[in-house]
Amino acid sequence: MPVQAEDTSIRGIEALKAEMRELKDILDADIQVVAIVPNMVTSNSVAERVLTELWGKRQPSKAWWSVMAEAQIRKRVDLAKAWHEGKSIFSYNPRCDVIESYRKLADFVCQVSN
Repeated sequence: MPVQAEDTSIRGIEALKAEMRELKDILDADIQVVAIVPNMVTSNSVAERVLTELWGKRQPSKAWWSVMAEAQIRKRVDLAKAWHEGKSIFSYNPRCDVIESYRKLADFVCQVSN
């Protein structure tokens, strides 16, 4: 579940949880949150407060909360440029510092998928 480090994201997570419950009830769907991944993170006081609030709501039994701390996707111009050119960040700029965050996220998803 990607979230931006903004106040609206906290409300968005609650709305998404409600939709997931509704889908489960109506369609008997088994939807699981694998990770909450802060996306487009900037270094400002609002982002820090929102991430602290999200972290404060964690449930220690959920391993995916560790991804929130380790795999934050920082806001980078190269990500926007890569998207605009229809490329992955890996091919657009293999030295971009957010690649390590994507690798950590991919490793985590692979672990929980097996």
